[in-house]
Parts: sequence; structure tokens; C-alpha cells
Amino acid sequence: MAFFGITILGAQNPFDETKATPLHAFSEQEFQKAFLETYQPGFSLYSEDEDVAIARREAVNFVTINHAQLRAFVMNLYKCPQGIDNAPSLSYAYMDEAFHDLVGNEISLAMLQQRLVLACKLSQEEEAKSLESVYSRQENDTREYISAQELRTAHGKHHRMMKNPSEKSLVTMIESQTYGWQKPGFKQERRPKQSCEETKFASAMTKAGMYYY
Repeated sequence: MAFFGITILGAQNPFDETKATPLHAFSEQEFQKAFLETYQPGFSLYSEDEDVAIARREAVNFVTINHAQLRAFVMNLYKCPQGIDNAPSLSYAYMDEAFHDLVGNEISLAMLQQRLVLACKLSQEEEAKSLESVYSRQENDTREYISAQELRTAHGKHHRMMKNPSEKSLVTMIESQTYGWQKPGFKQERRPKQSCEETKFASAMTKAGMYYY
């Protein structure tokens, strides 16, 4: 994706970026907002009428959702577009494990926050294991050349490096590499632009000088 000459590295689908967000990265305020949105879409604790705002804040203590709505809670937490489930599958797994004994029960905000501690702990442990396995591997060979003469020859001929910096190093070596740098173990495919058959047909008509609108 390019905008005014600025190129963002990584996937060209902006919705895929949310899949890189672990469950434990969210704050208590975000959990609370997603809970209230699941209970009643558009529900807000704030109002221009102070009495209404006070009544809503008091009502939070009695608001509940059921176990079947936990999936909708995760989707609201990740702000998934309508009709698109873009939340990570691991987040659902952590929620199922933390709330497995509450099937058929009503879940209050206090109970939700209590169980989310366990879900976030599972998320942190999984991320730690993933990073440990990545950082302990020996496949990241940082050596690109075996001699200074080979390096000078390649630079003189403007040869491109065989490996990208992220393939040779686990962390950035210089400040400019921090832009677009992806953490180890997180790799997204870059796909070319895809158009449906209707769009291709309309484009062909426009190129032929036929305007259909």
C-alpha cells in the first residue's frame, strides 16, 4: 500500500494487521467497551445529561452477557468489520479455556475481567514460547559474504543482497530498519491486486471508450 510515495511493508490487506494483536495487548478500558458493545450495540457510559451518565455507570454493575456472546465480544474487541470475523483463532481458544465452566451462565463485567486475567496469561505464555523458539533457532545466518573483496565487488556491480535484513538479524541493526520491521515469527504474504469479473468488464468498457454511467 502506497500513499504519497510512502510504502508500508507487509500485507496489503489492512484488516490482516489486527491478527497480529495478542489478547493481552488490550487494556481494561477496551475490554469494558467491548463488553458493553456486546450487551447493547451503541451503549456508552457518557452522555450530555449528567443524570443519564450516572444511571448508565450504575447500570454497568448489573449488565450481563451469556457464554454464547463471548465470540461477539472478541469480534467487538478487535473491531471486526460487520460480517467479517477477523479475530485471531488463538484468542477464541484462550477465551474458551478461561470460560469453559460458565456455559449457560450469565457473565457480569466483574466476572469477565476476572476470567480475562487467565486468558491474557495464556496469551502471554504462548507469545513467550513462540518468541523463544524463534530466537533460539540457528537458521538465521547473518553472513552474506565470505570476504571483503566479494563485498566490494557486489557493491560495485550494485548487486542486491540475497537476504533481507529481517532474514539475517532478529533485531534491527540501524534506526532506518525499524520502519516496516516485523517481529520474528510474524510473516504476512503480499498479494497482487485482485479484481472481480464485473470490475474487469467495466474497466475494459471504459478503456474502449464506452461509459456505462
